[in-house]
Amino acid sequence: MAATLVEIFNRALTKIGETEFLTVSTGNTSIAGKTCELHWADIRDEVLSDFPWPFANRQKAIVVDATESRTGWEYAFTLPTDFLMARFLHTQDTRIALVAPESRDAYEIALNEDGDGKLLFCDYAAADIQALEYTAQVTDVTLYSAAFCDAVSWRLAVELALALPKDERKAGAALQMYKQKILEAFAQQLRGNREDYEPLEGSGIRARE
Repeated sequence: MAATLVEIFNRALTKIGETEFLTVSTGNTSIAGKTCELHWADIRDEVLSDFPWPFANRQKAIVVDATESRTGWEYAFTLPTDFLMARFLHTQDTRIALVAPESRDAYEIALNEDGDGKLLFCDYAAADIQALEYTAQVTDVTLYSAAFCDAVSWRLAVELALALPKDERKAGAALQMYKQKILEAFAQQLRGNREDYEPLEGSGIRARE
């Protein structure tokens, strides 16, 4: 059964020992509710980016934006509106990893000149690229896996520990548990013989972004 957003919030509360639960995910007046609402979107995107969750994996063709340019790069490609994290470029002959350390200087993600969209700058010609594989910004909670719900609730628990009991020890413990959940997700992936990815060093790691 899919989790609801308020259930994720309440799971995060239990992880720091809180027993007074929320009944709704929006419009809360309590510190716990306001904290969850304030941090949710950023934390959701952070956790989505920290691991290639299958439910958030997308492949789409990308097109050259001839109106944009960036010193040091030959081409600029428009990214999907739900783009969060680049994973692979698919060409006719190969699948180019964009998350390995040695590939992080092979492209750049940046805002366009109008500031209303992101672009991928690289030296791969449009004729060579068939599709971009990426992590999408998934806002529909019913699509989330159980492992993602667990991980994101641990990450949200960090903010709750700092806002409610103001307990840095609990916050630190919750952060360590979150990191452990991400490592466990990578380990599970490797056991499934999908060895394309390397564990990220932390949220927000991008190639020259």
